[in-house]
This record gives sequence, structure tokens and C-alpha cells, in this order.
Amino acid sequence: KLNLELGTKNAELQKANFTIEKVNDAVYWISADAHILRVNEAACKTLGYTAEEMLGLTVADMNPHLTMERWPGYWSELKEKKTLLLESNHRTKSGIILNVEISANYICYEGQEFYCAIVRDITTRKQVEREIRTNNKRLASQYNISQYPFTSEQEFLDHALNEVISLTESKFGYIYFYNDQS
Repeated sequence: KLNLELGTKNAELQKANFTIEKVNDAVYWISADAHILRVNEAACKTLGYTAEEMLGLTVADMNPHLTMERWPGYWSELKEKKTLLLESNHRTKSGIILNVEISANYICYEGQEFYCAIVRDITTRKQVEREIRTNNKRLASQYNISQYPFTSEQEFLDHALNEVISLTESKFGYIYFYNDQS
């Protein structure tokens, strides 16, 4: 009976390990002193490191915003709240900065404290959000220009120029009005 129980527990452990390795999101186990204890295949693939290389890194090596000086405060907040959901950046081995969403979870198992982070690359989503904001600004400017109650061509051109300068965040602007009739 004991062998059957051990076999069942071992099979469950293997299934859990297999699942962690095969999920699409990066999974990190990180020690209280910010060292990476374990990563899954997705973490390695996302950042371009081997698992062995990742085990030699700290959080500060990956996250340009979370320095070793800031780590104790972050660790204390995580330990107090037990879970944090935040957006940040991770640096790949080749130096590319990715936008990421981090679900950080404080864990204490048999007296060992660590945090398990599930990290999702949201770089594409953030780019789409920036494009939507830019397009919304353009539409608003076009609407403001088209609805402006101008009394002269010059007043209209001045207003349009101010809208374009505001939209492009330029310091200089120029509009030339060409009239075939003149």
C-alpha cells in the first residue's frame, strides 16, 4: 500500500513539474535575496537564456527597474501582501526590453521563503494600446479642426496648425495654403 501511495504521489509530482514546464507564461522561483532558483522553458525562451544561465542571475539582471537596492522594499511588500500584480520590463539576453505583466506570489514552504512569479510578455498589447491612443488623439484633432467655428481662412489655418503642433508635440509648425484661384 505504501508503494502505491508513493507511486501516486510521484506521478502527481511529475505531472505538476511537466505542467509548469509546458505553460506558455514564464514561471520563476526567486529567493528572498533576489536570486533565481528555478525557471521554466517559457522563461528561457522569452529572455533567450539557457536554464543554467538563468540560475546565475538575480532579478536586477532581468528587470532594469528593480535594482538590488530596491529589492528589500519590494520583498517586504510582497511578503506583507502575499501577492502583487504589476507591469514592468524585462531585459532579454540580447538587451531588448520587453513589457511584462508579473503576478508575484509569496510562498513559504517548509521554512524556505521564495516568490513564484508568473510573467507574461505584453509587449504587443502595449504597442497596440499606444497605437489606439495615438489614433484616438488624431481623430479628436481632426474633429476639433473640422468643428472649429472659424471666421477666416487664416483663423482656420492657425487653429489647424495649433492642433497639429499639439498632436505631434513639435516645437515648430508650418501650413501653406495654396489656392488655384489666386
